Amino acid sequence: MSTSTSAFSTKKVQSLGMQRNVATMSEPEYDWGEAVTEKLEELINLEHGWDGYNSCPVSFANASFAQALLKEICNADTPSPQIVPGTNGDLQIEWHIQDVDIELHIVQPYNVRFWTNDEQLCPSGNEVQLTTVYNVVLPVIRKLTELSNDQSAAA
Repeated sequence: MSTSTSAFSTKKVQSLGMQRNVATMSEPEYDWGEAVTEKLEELINLEHGWDGYNSCPVSFANASFAQALLKEICNADTPSPQIVPGTNGDLQIEWHIQDVDIELHIVQPYNVRFWTNDEQLCPSGNEVQLTTVYNVVLPVIRKLTELSNDQSAAA
């Protein structure tokens, strides 16, 4: 779950001569949001055979799921991940910061292989098959974010 919250605002709307306040909700801002969206759009628009063989572009369903998953498991200040296309419409989301490596291979929505080299934070083993519950990813993402923030502060 993301620790960011949505922002609420109000604006005046005039309709049929009546003026009233309407509440609107905006998405929380993520440091990585724009870069992720641009990369996912690029990957769903790849040409068939983009790798010189018979590879498919990343499927829209996988790209959409990836974006939703990132909003759930990352904080606003989590560093932007690398996103790599697979050959069958799948994709991999990766972070490699200091001694923490995380890979989320999205085969299809709700079929995700999670790998990390941090055995302390992932006691289930280095690779875990995930479907609808992603709690095992959260402490590793939190550690990665803290390391990134510490690295930025030291620079």
